[in-house]
Amino acid sequence: MGDLQVPQAQDSRSSEMWPLEIKSGSSVVTIYRITIGDTIRHQLSWFESGEVKRRTITDEESAKVAAQEQTEKLDAGEHATLISSALEAEEYRQKRKVRQVF
Repeated sequence: MGDLQVPQAQDSRSSEMWPLEIKSGSSVVTIYRITIGDTIRHQLSWFESGEVKRRTITDEESAKVAAQEQTEKLDAGEHATLISSALEAEEYRQKRKVRQVF
């Protein structure tokens, strides 16, 4: 089947490609631009403790700042939890694979 690729769309108002990836060390927060009618929202998405976490922010600059802060927290280990068994480790790997597909 192959990997599912998420197409990137260029915003007509800027030279940025969406979704945006904000990185700090090995941590990444992705910002998706979501349009609902005439309203634009920015959804932050990241992987933490084996789960996908999301946060929605209206303002683009605020979303970028929040994403940078979140990547720094993730990279500093403020989210860290221990995986205590082989089963939990396998669940973690499977959830990570699903996240990479989307």
